[in-house]
Amino acid sequence: MASTGTDETSPWTRPRFLVAAALVLLLVIAGIVLAVLPSNSNGPTPTPSPSSTPTPSQSATPAAAGESKCGLPAGSQTTPAAPPAGATWELFGTFAAPSIEDVGPGVVDPDGVRSCFAHSPTGALLAAINFWAMTGLDLTLGVDPRLTADTPERAALAEQYAAEPPTPSTGVTYQVAGFQFRGVTDDSLVVDVAIRTATGAVGVVPTPLRWEDGDWKLVVPASGDTGTKQLPNLAGFVLWAGV
Repeated sequence: MASTGTDETSPWTRPRFLVAAALVLLLVIAGIVLAVLPSNSNGPTPTPSPSSTPTPSQSATPAAAGESKCGLPAGSQTTPAAPPAGATWELFGTFAAPSIEDVGPGVVDPDGVRSCFAHSPTGALLAAINFWAMTGLDLTLGVDPRLTADTPERAALAEQYAAEPPTPSTGVTYQVAGFQFRGVTDDSLVVDVAIRTATGAVGVVPTPLRWEDGDWKLVVPASGDTGTKQLPNLAGFVLWAGV
């Protein structure tokens, strides 16, 4: 859709978004910015640059091999090149999150938080999508130890949340549209989660994860520049959506 080109209509330039901490920026961009940016279906698909896209920390605590903390088997270590089979979907607000038997989530707590995914690329994919679904409704889950890796960045963000609780965005409907993988190792990877808004605009949210304490955890990036951006199309992505 057409852009007016003014700061007043672009969340990219509004101070209340730009001053947010790293995880808040991820969530706000995922939920809002695509709805107001123009779409150009004729151009090449941009790729987040290495300098701006977060990558999982290589200083992570060594992960336990094999089963997850809730006993899910590691399963296939092949990076999915097609939509994973057997998924069921649950709405978090308007965002559908997948679950697959023996892949995850293996734990659903009384407060609705879904965690414990298989130690595999498919498990990481489900963890990434579920993370955005849950934190889209409650930003404070972005510093929850059940979902995020133990890093100084998470501790700093938790302090900020304690001083000024974040407010989730409202009024924008969006869904997962596809995925890509980068930097895959046994214990860390980046899932590029493609999202689509009700307006038809699409974008990518790079999601760095590492295996910690028997589960996939999001690594809160040290910089607010996550590499999240609009895409002209979904070329190169595996298309996958729940609704």
